[in-house]
Amino acid sequence: RPGRGGLARNGVYWYPVRLIMKTTEGWIVRWWRGNIFLEHTNYYPDQVSIIPVTDLVDSLWLDAPSRRSIRLGQWQHAHELKTSEDILADPRSVPYSKKIHDVLRPERDVLRRILLQEETANDNIPANQWLADMKKSRDSLIPYAGCLTLIERAQISNWFEKHVANGQHDMRHLWLGQLPIAHACTIYITAQLSSNEKYGKLGKQELLKKGWEAQLTGVPSLLMDIEVDKECLARLEEEMFEVSKRAGIAGYYQWGLDSGDHQYWWPYDDLPEHWNRYDYDENETQLVVMFNLLRYTHKYMTDINSIQLARWKLR
Repeated sequence: RPGRGGLARNGVYWYPVRLIMKTTEGWIVRWWRGNIFLEHTNYYPDQVSIIPVTDLVDSLWLDAPSRRSIRLGQWQHAHELKTSEDILADPRSVPYSKKIHDVLRPERDVLRRILLQEETANDNIPANQWLADMKKSRDSLIPYAGCLTLIERAQISNWFEKHVANGQHDMRHLWLGQLPIAHACTIYITAQLSSNEKYGKLGKQELLKKGWEAQLTGVPSLLMDIEVDKECLARLEEEMFEVSKRAGIAGYYQWGLDSGDHQYWWPYDDLPEHWNRYDYDENETQLVVMFNLLRYTHKYMTDINSIQLARWKLR
């Protein structure tokens, strides 16, 4: 159902998604932003996509056979992800995208002048006028980002530091949360509006004003980005990886055992300790792997003959 977490197939591996809405073609989902996809994929982290029902599963609670058939792609566990405050405070958190670069690059000189406080009357900066109208100082906090996602805001900051601040970390106190980055957000929001026929005939100055209005009045998506997605994945992961009597054999390290190794990781590493309730009866015969393992060493695996048979060893 909408709002729940699940796994979606991308190539041979499965990765976490949040279900948004069901359609005739499948489900609209958002890929977990902590997914680490292989190269040459059609998807990217935090993307919204339509996925066929045949390529979606839930946590497969109590369904050991199905879990054994699924190879897990690599991702950052929910508890490992930085908080929203951490991400926005560190411009290095999320590398900028080509889209961000293409939109902001033509305005780099204007942004540089704002950073150095050398802007001219010809530079149209709606946020600057807002500061004047509100009788606020130039270095006042401007907390408005419209409906930009957390990832977009972080990518804009990443681009700004590299191309406007020229990689100088000691300049962050001059722009983080202030006028320079606020105008960068205005530029990006304006670019989004320009694709709407409603605003297609407006000139640059009018478009910037509309962009600032959207930035000032838009409902922030921060709660959706961090709290909903992160909590959704946390619930999914607990169902996937709980080791307990109530989880049955399906909870006993079954993922992928009949289909192949996971994407160069051991998904059970560094999980919250309380997910293992230590109330089960160990039965190693349930962990026989019925496929040829790729050769790699892990503290939980002892390779018996490297070709035909291996068992997962619990310690």
